[in-house]
Amino acid sequence: MRTTKQIIRGLAVDGRRQIEESRQKIKDAVLLLLDANPQGLHNSDIAESLDLHSSDANGGNQDWLTWKILKDLTDRGDVKKDGTIYKRND
Repeated sequence: MRTTKQIIRGLAVDGRRQIEESRQKIKDAVLLLLDANPQGLHNSDIAESLDLHSSDANGGNQDWLTWKILKDLTDRGDVKKDGTIYKRND
């Protein structure tokens, strides 16, 4: 019989795995979107295209999730940033 602590630990591991799988799906979607738009896109365009556009209480756009994904992809070398435009790295 598993203890409550073991059950909670198992749920946390499952949650982290699901989060990582979701992040990978978003990364894949961003790369496909950039492949389809070789001229490049702004973060806000990507967020809107993937229906991940968010705003803060004052109406300002945050789009933090796609910004973080784009940063990860840029750091990995899959994407390059040219000013405020993101493009797939050749």
